[in-house]
Amino acid sequence: GYSFILIESIGNNSCSLLSSANSQTKGILRDAGKDLFLINSIATEMFGTIYKTKEQYTEKLIGNQTTYKDFICHRIEKNIGFIEKSLFFSKFQMSTIKRILQSEAFSRHISNMKQGYLAHGDYNLEHIFHHKGSYTGVIDFGDAKTAPKGYDLAYFKISNPNYFDYMHAGYIEASGVSSCFYEDPILVFLVGIRILASVFENSQINSREDYRFQAFLHELDVLSHSFN
Repeated sequence: GYSFILIESIGNNSCSLLSSANSQTKGILRDAGKDLFLINSIATEMFGTIYKTKEQYTEKLIGNQTTYKDFICHRIEKNIGFIEKSLFFSKFQMSTIKRILQSEAFSRHISNMKQGYLAHGDYNLEHIFHHKGSYTGVIDFGDAKTAPKGYDLAYFKISNPNYFDYMHAGYIEASGVSSCFYEDPILVFLVGIRILASVFENSQINSREDYRFQAFLHELDVLSHSFN
């Protein structure tokens, strides 16, 4: 039930310094994607942050929110406020964000999510490790959640967009299903709001050229066209 990190046994090289153009990188992240699929296949109960204190410990992985809506909409108004106050978004873009949150597609997305699965919760290159060109594991499950199967994919797509295709290829290979099966544009949109709100709140972004901001704008543009 407690969070801990193993460094030496899995190799102490984070993928955060790898070049996206390197063939070695593609292999490492492809294997990481396969492993992530296995992690995301572990069924859980409820949604949200997984109980992990001694008092809360059980043999089952249980989230702290009863429903998916409680989990994914937690702090959403506050998060939208951080995004709006950043002044990075145009009035049209902000109206698009709010329109999506009031749409039937958003309501269907919420109502269709019944089963949660184990999610790393902060899945990015910093937490993926390799040794001598081979994938060795993922660390730091301190933000582990019970969430939709595509949650970590969505998080990685916004956090490390230039590396997403490599990792996603391994994920799909392990799953044996269509490449679009785990790609939910509404989920990517909602996870993107969480990521951007966090970086704006902590003053970790100061340019519209930031890759996370650009990745979110791309997803917002794709999603908005589906509403036209």
